[in-house]
Amino acid sequence: MTENTIFSDKVTAKIWAQYFHRLDRLIRVLDETQRRELELEIKGHLLESFQSETSGGEAERLLNAIERLGEPESYIKPMLADRLLSSASKSLRPTDVLKGLYYHFVGGVRKVFAGVLFALGYVLVFILGMIGILKIFFPGHVGMFFNENGGFLLGMDLKPEHVRTEVLGYWIIPICLGLAFVLYIGLTKLLKVLKRK
Repeated sequence: MTENTIFSDKVTAKIWAQYFHRLDRLIRVLDETQRRELELEIKGHLLESFQSETSGGEAERLLNAIERLGEPESYIKPMLADRLLSSASKSLRPTDVLKGLYYHFVGGVRKVFAGVLFALGYVLVFILGMIGILKIFFPGHVGMFFNENGGFLLGMDLKPEHVRTEVLGYWIIPICLGLAFVLYIGLTKLLKVLKRK
């Protein structure tokens, strides 16, 4: 489906080409298959809207169709977020998760709260993973501790002079790494819920 086969007017073909050039720049974060699918979907909507109008010249009809559909910058972010989050929930790759959360976060004010909660969840995954790993290298400073005045610490204590009792010992490694893994999988699978909404 090229501009030359759809339109007889060169100005109309140029408007069409410029519109999809702008769209291409916005959707380059998607993989090739997703880009093609999204572009075909939008071309179908735009072409259907263009063909439904019978009065006026080609350029005017196309501009009216673009006005009804909207400029790509105004509607593409939620669509990108949906596709990226869907991809992330299947691939479980951190880069896909971060891209999806970014577009979800900037996609609208209603989604900010959910984006913040998921971001905090992934920060917790990172912290738990780091505790599990750092325990190997700093066994006396990392763990779950109770100090003499009833305080509680889960993490790293850099002051060796504190009188404290370690609770879990080396069990903290599989517990923290296991919790980080389960939380990561759970959060990433929950992204499907965001996609549906």
